[in-house]
Amino acid sequence: MQTKKTTSSALDFLKAREQAKNTWTSISHRLEHVKQIENIDYVNDSKAMDIDSTYFSLEQIRQPIVWLVGSPELEDNYTVFEKLCRYKVINIVQFGEASHLIQSQLGNYVDKFASFERLEDALDQANRWATKGSAVLFSPATPGFDRYNDFRDRGDHFKKLVNNL
Repeated sequence: MQTKKTTSSALDFLKAREQAKNTWTSISHRLEHVKQIENIDYVNDSKAMDIDSTYFSLEQIRQPIVWLVGSPELEDNYTVFEKLCRYKVINIVQFGEASHLIQSQLGNYVDKFASFERLEDALDQANRWATKGSAVLFSPATPGFDRYNDFRDRGDHFKKLVNNL
């Protein structure tokens, strides 16, 4: 009887997680589908201001991913993304202040890596690297207060750029 109760709890947990995911995707700047261009999905996840939030987002996307990530403001351990980069993330485009941290920790696990100062240039590169059936995921994994007032300002900038593609 204990096994049946555990199984029921596991199913309840999975249902609750799916409901929560559906709620998050309806929040502006949290796994927000911005646009589809030539069968490439552009997803705004500007609210992902830390490693844990971005990890969750990378897990949720089912297509191959071109990941737009911000430059780390703090020394952090990005190796937690290794498995996701091996199997889901095909390319990484970093934007912001030059930092070799992400490239040194994850660059060997993706096909291509590039770094740009401006988000406009980073998105242009991500757009060139994206292929039909993939997703460009804007999930910075860092607050970004050096360039934007908050995640909303940053996410609005991303959406404007995507809508101008």
